[in-house]
Amino acid sequence: MLNLKRSIIIALLIIPEISFAQSGWFLQSPNPQVGVLYSASFINENTYTLVGEAGLILRTTDGGTSWVNQSYPTSDDLDGVYFTDANTGTAVGSNGLILRTTNGGTNWISQTSPTTNGFISVYFTDSNTGTAVGAVGTIIRTTDGGMNWTIQTSPVNYVLHDVYFTDANTGTIVGNAGTILHTTNGGANWILHSITTTENLFAVSFGDANNGTATGSGGVILNTTNAGVNWISQTSPTSVYLYSVCFTNADTGTAVGTGGKIIHTTDGGQNWALQESPTDWYLKEVRFIDSNTGIVVGGGGTVIRTNTGGVTDIDDDLDNEIISDFILHQNYPNPFNPSTIISFQIPASSSVTLKVYDVLGNEIATLVNEEKAPGTYEVEFNPASSIRYAASGILFYQLKAGDFIQTKKMILIK
Repeated sequence: MLNLKRSIIIALLIIPEISFAQSGWFLQSPNPQVGVLYSASFINENTYTLVGEAGLILRTTDGGTSWVNQSYPTSDDLDGVYFTDANTGTAVGSNGLILRTTNGGTNWISQTSPTTNGFISVYFTDSNTGTAVGAVGTIIRTTDGGMNWTIQTSPVNYVLHDVYFTDANTGTIVGNAGTILHTTNGGANWILHSITTTENLFAVSFGDANNGTATGSGGVILNTTNAGVNWISQTSPTSVYLYSVCFTNADTGTAVGTGGKIIHTTDGGQNWALQESPTDWYLKEVRFIDSNTGIVVGGGGTVIRTNTGGVTDIDDDLDNEIISDFILHQNYPNPFNPSTIISFQIPASSSVTLKVYDVLGNEIATLVNEEKAPGTYEVEFNPASSIRYAASGILFYQLKAGDFIQTKKMILIK
C-alpha cells in the first residue's frame, strides 16, 4: 500500500467518468493477424491460452496487450484446450492429437492417444481427471493429468462437440442430431437422453450442479434444472449457429455464434438479449472467469474481451445483475499508451474515490470522488489530462469505497 503524501494540498482535476460509453465487448486480436481460433482457456484475468488451426497456440500474461506464439509443429487443427493451473494444460485436435504442457506452454509434448479419431473438446475437473470427446462418438478419459488416456464406451457414433463436468463423476456431453449423454460415475457408463431436438448441439455449460444450458444449430437453446434429467427448449433471440455457451452461475450466461452473434441471460436462460458485437466473424468459443470478465475467439484470429459481462450501459443492467463483492479490476490495456480503462464494482451505496499516484505517492489524478449506487463502473484514465505530469513507468491506482481499500499497479509506456 502506498505511503501517500496527505499533507500536500493539490487542486484536483476530475476526469469525466464513462459508464460504458463504448461497447461492452472490444477487439484485442493479435497483430499480425493469425488463423482461425477454436478454443480458449481462461486462467486469470491476465493469463489465457488460445488454440486453433494447424497447431496454432497463443498465450498472453498481460490481459491481451501482447501475445507469445507457442504453436506446435503440426498440420492438425487444435480444437480444444483446458488448463488446470497456470502451468498445466492439455490441448486436443484432429487425428487424435493430444498435447500436454507443464510449463505454461513453453513446451508442448505430444501424448500417446488411444485413437486417431479427431477430438473437439476437453474438460478437467481437477489436475488429474479429464475427459475429451470428438468424432464418431469418441470419449476418452485420463486420471493422471493427461499422460495416459483410455477409451470409454459411447452409446452413439455421432460427432460429439462438447463436454462439461459439475464434479468428478457427473458429466454431460452434447453432439450432432440432438445428442445428450449423461454420466454419474465418471463415464463408466454414459446414458443417452431422449432426443428433445433434431438440431446439432455444439456446446454445454452448467452454472451449478442442477442448472445447465446447451446450444446448437438454428439458434437452439435447451435448459435443464434437474442436473440433466430433463431438457426444455428455451426461446432464442436468434436462428444462427450458437457454437459456445458459458455460465458463471445459475443465472448468468453468454452464448456466441455465427455472424459475430452474442447473446446474454441473467435469469438462467429464460430470457436472452442480444449484445453489441465488435465483429462479424463467426465466434467459436466463449469463456468467463467471473460474471464480468470474459473472452471470445473465432474466425480470422478474432479475440474479443469484456470486463463488464458484455454490458454497454450499466444503468440498464443494475436491476438484473446482483453485485455481491467490492472488486477493483486490473486496468486494460496494461501496459498502456495513451489511455487505459479501470473498472470496479460495489455491492452497496458508498462514498467512492478512485485516485492515481506515482511511485513516490504523489497524487496524479482523481478519477472518481462521489457517492455511488451499487453496480459496476468503468473509468478512463488519460495521463494527458492529469493534474500532474505522469512520466512513463509504474503508476498506482487506489479505490476507496466505505471500509474497502485496494491498490493496483499499472504501467504507462511512451
